[in-house]
Amino acid sequence: MILDQFPTLRGLDTASQIQLSAELWDLAMDAEAKFTPGVLAALEDRVAYNESHPDEVFTAAEVSTHLAELKREIDARRKRG
Repeated sequence: MILDQFPTLRGLDTASQIQLSAELWDLAMDAEAKFTPGVLAALEDRVAYNESHPDEVFTAAEVSTHLAELKREIDARRKRG
């Protein structure tokens, strides 16, 4: 697993993990990455699953709202000490 090569990434909070994944995706797209048949198949499987299970999929707005709520909770816990 590539993640094992970067152990400090496991310590990132959820918002940072999501941001990192988005930045890595953008980086790969900027590099005009060549997708192997296996990667393409995995992406197609994910899209098909999401389309057949819409109740398990979150919109970008829902993710942003959830992250904002989580941040507020963390900030409140820090203030309580």
